[in-house]
Amino acid sequence: MFNSKNFIKNKFTSLYSPEQPPWFTRLLSRSFAEPTASFEEIVEKHFLPETKALTDIILRFNPNMTEQKAKLWAFTIHGQHAFYGLCKVPILMLLKKEEYDKGFLEEVAEHVARSTITGIGLPEPKE
Repeated sequence: MFNSKNFIKNKFTSLYSPEQPPWFTRLLSRSFAEPTASFEEIVEKHFLPETKALTDIILRFNPNMTEQKAKLWAFTIHGQHAFYGLCKVPILMLLKKEEYDKGFLEEVAEHVARSTITGIGLPEPKE
């Protein structure tokens, strides 16, 4: 069975772990802000399938939701991931940290998962 918390946690830890080279987030951010000719291929190979999968999963758990509404929730999940990348420097400054650590990334993933789950109309999961 799909575990939304694990999906979100894996996405956060793969994108923002301290093991990720510092240039990776900057390159990703710049690609979104100033797409090159090859960016369409990246969207087609990565963003589109992930958005479709998220949309399908959301619809599976809430079949009364419209596809458009489910897609907006998929974009919301993407948006949370992007926020923690684009705003990494000010977030770290506010947290008085040098880098995102595993505990923080797990806490963020838990928060995003719970917010999404309740937002799409499902009961909040038990611990």
